[in-house]
Amino acid sequence: MGLAACNTKSEKMVEVLDSNELQIQTDADGNSLSVLMTGNPEPIVVQNAKPDFRPFVHPIVAPDGKGELTEYSPGHHKHQTGLYWGFTRINGEGAPADTIQKYFYRKDELPEMQKKIGRDFFHHPEGDHWRRVSLEVLQEKGSEVSWQTVYDMLNASGEPILQETQIWKMKVSDGKFFLDLEWQGKALTDITIGEFDYGGLFLRMPWHEGIKGEAVNAARQKNEKAEGQRAMWMDVGMQLKGRDDMAHLTIFDHPENGGFPQTWRVDDQLGVGPVRARMGDWHIKAGDTEIIRHRIVAYTGELNDLILTEIWNDYIGSNSLYTTASLWNIAQEEGKNAKFLTPNEAVEEMTMLEGFKANAWAGEPMVTQPIAFCWDDRGRLWVAENRDYESRGDGFSNSGDSRIVILEDTDQDGQADSRKVFLEGIPFPSAIAVGFDGLFLGAPPNLLFVPDKNGDDIADKKDIEVLLTGWGIRDRHETINSLHWGPDGWLYGLEGFATPSKIRKPIGKGRIYKHKEAFPEDLLEADGVDIDGGVWRYHPTKKRFEVVAHGFSNPWGIDYDKKGQLFISACVIPHLFHVIPGGIYHRQGGQHFNPY
Repeated sequence: MGLAACNTKSEKMVEVLDSNELQIQTDADGNSLSVLMTGNPEPIVVQNAKPDFRPFVHPIVAPDGKGELTEYSPGHHKHQTGLYWGFTRINGEGAPADTIQKYFYRKDELPEMQKKIGRDFFHHPEGDHWRRVSLEVLQEKGSEVSWQTVYDMLNASGEPILQETQIWKMKVSDGKFFLDLEWQGKALTDITIGEFDYGGLFLRMPWHEGIKGEAVNAARQKNEKAEGQRAMWMDVGMQLKGRDDMAHLTIFDHPENGGFPQTWRVDDQLGVGPVRARMGDWHIKAGDTEIIRHRIVAYTGELNDLILTEIWNDYIGSNSLYTTASLWNIAQEEGKNAKFLTPNEAVEEMTMLEGFKANAWAGEPMVTQPIAFCWDDRGRLWVAENRDYESRGDGFSNSGDSRIVILEDTDQDGQADSRKVFLEGIPFPSAIAVGFDGLFLGAPPNLLFVPDKNGDDIADKKDIEVLLTGWGIRDRHETINSLHWGPDGWLYGLEGFATPSKIRKPIGKGRIYKHKEAFPEDLLEADGVDIDGGVWRYHPTKKRFEVVAHGFSNPWGIDYDKKGQLFISACVIPHLFHVIPGGIYHRQGGQHFNPY
């Protein structure tokens, strides 16, 4: 018999990962401490804390032991020290932004300019800026260990102006390392952290020219497109030497931090960090203590942003759908401030899969305010231009010139060159499908059939039929939408959860609404089929209406695969659903009609 031994560092790491037990050893010189996993003598995290040097964490070893995830003083940024904290401008006397940009990297040569710009703790880790007060182990052993560093941050005269405390907690779970940081900044005098593009917590991973790597934020913006953007977390993944997969470090922001979600620095070498000061100066009054919290997650493998957001939710102690709601207003503001792109410019901004090509097929003024479209059997595009839309809570018939137009590329050069107005004046068109010698038109509160008996591409307005009524518009984004013919010959459509509707056949011929007419207030005061979120279908010859499935959020988009399976897309909650008739699905909010 024999006994096999695990000789490599990574094999030893795999062997002990299941225990999740940690311990801290203070190094002999008292200037650093190491975190080890029980049964493994190799440190997995080292806290460096010299008396006359900025505290920093390095290395952080990959959870499987294959490589170090941090780098100390690389040639391209020698002042960067693994994972560290350093503000860039403290207590400057003030200077115009263009002056700061012009002289910032020469300020050490220009004392008067240095006073205007402020004290720089980001580029200066040395002892004339930092003085250690203490390094202390708080929890030495267990499933979670903790420690703290306390440092005075010094002015040009060597006097402390800000005392920073870093309290770290570390645990191992599910093959990942979790490091929680509580940064405390006690102002010993009035402190102003001046506006700048970077400064605060910062991470330097071992980047080199040609390495496979990327930075991705919670909004799925990558690399330079994530620079200066606000997000709840930022992930950096790199394929380190000796690895076949990616190794990652993720930094979480916390909702209780000032400026949440903060803007992020992403430099050309994938150095990253949250930057509250990028949004403007901020202050700590003398005697006050500012508290800032972050979590760092170390893991290996592929990035899964949904799992990271779940871990972030666990970190902040909330699983609410609205924990990410702060991004909505940011996205709206960014949209308002973004450059308006022409159709061709928009195409140039697209990222295409290999083998695919895109071009601008139609744009303004040929088509305006499109809300729905469909193709006919002649390859023509029918578009609903909803010019009555004002906002999700307002607008129904005020514009009066909503249209259905037919666009065609007659010479097959990839651009529409023909436009016909099929119908104008029906308020708030939101869904269309061509069929049965006419157009099925969703225009709340109605589902209409608009015939074109002679095929002249002009609606027979006198013969428009109200097939069904009862769709609400409490949320204009969630009314009747996405008409799509199913392989069974039924016409399918969608409805959002925040817009209660009661679908029924009209009394008599029903009512077709016109310009400036008000939406009916008694819409729900009738017998009908209730739906407030779900998939429905209508049979065009049997005149039958059915709810296919209940739930979802604001679903908008239907399609089938080659086997006839139904799929829809939705927002906010998980975005893609395989729909089975009779199904009761996840709701964004509210309660199902059947509470059980």
